[in-house]
Amino acid sequence: MKGFSVPRVATTRQRRADDGPQYVYVCRDVFLRMVGDSTFIEHDAYLSYYYGTFREDVISPVIGSQAVVLDLTPRGVEQVVRVIPDAIVIVIQPDDPTWLLTRLRERGTQEESEILDRQKNLIEFLKQLDRLPGTRVSASYSPSSWDQTFQEILDSIGVVTF
Repeated sequence: MKGFSVPRVATTRQRRADDGPQYVYVCRDVFLRMVGDSTFIEHDAYLSYYYGTFREDVISPVIGSQAVVLDLTPRGVEQVVRVIPDAIVIVIQPDDPTWLLTRLRERGTQEESEILDRQKNLIEFLKQLDRLPGTRVSASYSPSSWDQTFQEILDSIGVVTF
């Protein structure tokens, strides 16, 4: 393995201050055209927004033996596994789903109604996790647990650290 790659993600939502450089912002019509053109290896709707991972940003690094890190909905995982059947899937399950409420309220960029909609969506996603292939890793919102979570992920894919 030659390192990790984080692909570009197109979305129809507005830019947020804490977004990384991988986001590409497009309108709904452009997004749907990109879906029709098979631009994405996976795509899904999340609340009232669309998200899609650029196919070329996943396929090219994989061919070059580089790992690609994706943050996907359960539907997105199923789409990727259809294209890359031997993909290593790591399902990160929150030990306490209320962490999402805490994180979103601390961020202060969304209305309470949207925060509650996202919480409902997370609960639905959690119900779907059992049908997904892959290794399960429990994660906590607490930053003090992130090193342990990351080590569990590395262990599950056979990466040795010193």
